[in-house]
Amino acid sequence: MKNLNTFIALFLTVFITISCSKNEQEDIVKAIEKEKISAKWEINNNDTYQSVEFNEDGKYILVRNTPTTEETQLKNSTPSILFGDYEILNSTTINLIDFGKITITDLKSDSMDFIIVNDENPEIEVSVTSAKIEKIENSTNTELLCKTWIMKTVNGESVIGTEHELTVIFSQAGTYFVELANPTPDNEGGLAEWKWSDETEKTLCYSWDSIPDCVDGRQVSVTVSSDKLTIVEGEDTYELTPYNSVSTEQAKKQKSALQFTFSKGIFKK
Repeated sequence: MKNLNTFIALFLTVFITISCSKNEQEDIVKAIEKEKISAKWEINNNDTYQSVEFNEDGKYILVRNTPTTEETQLKNSTPSILFGDYEILNSTTINLIDFGKITITDLKSDSMDFIIVNDENPEIEVSVTSAKIEKIENSTNTELLCKTWIMKTVNGESVIGTEHELTVIFSQAGTYFVELANPTPDNEGGLAEWKWSDETEKTLCYSWDSIPDCVDGRQVSVTVSSDKLTIVEGEDTYELTPYNSVSTEQAKKQKSALQFTFSKGIFKK
């Protein structure tokens, strides 16, 4: 009887230990699901990195500070912006394609601690803490707008092969990012900010170099649904489609004989 009691006690101890370990592991796995990390994380304890942002389309934006040496200050004082795809490798590690890896050490609803390793210097680990940034209040239109979009047409004409061929991201952090498929010296896309002009959420204001001014600043009208975004600025109408609905093969089949020229506006600084 004593042996039986000992066996039962040992069994329960092992069972409880395994159960707790399993639950802890499940919590970590849940913490790195895309919807858990999809946000802008502002880094607050490092001079090299400003922020990293993820969205559920598998895109990341990493903002690095320009080195503050006298030589680099003379050349360029703007931050370095890296944009690309990310993939979740395991329960803690995110691969930032064409840059390096991030290992999450702690993730809460409003903060994230992680280690950054650049593929160029894999022996250097940078440990950082960050805070979640949300500038735009959640709403139906905000949820519809905040994703990755691909430009399809301008004034009814296909943009494939023109300088209007681009990818654009809107996020709840107020991020507005443009990546051009065919950049030019005077138009390379870049990082901007946006916000709704008023509570109707039918227009938004944006700025390439400061906080958006919805009184005297630039504004565009917006119509958004789950599968289409229409932006009207001046006499131009831009039609965009969600990134995840367009395949590379489909895009290659589209052709355009027209060549557009950007005027300064929502897609050009």
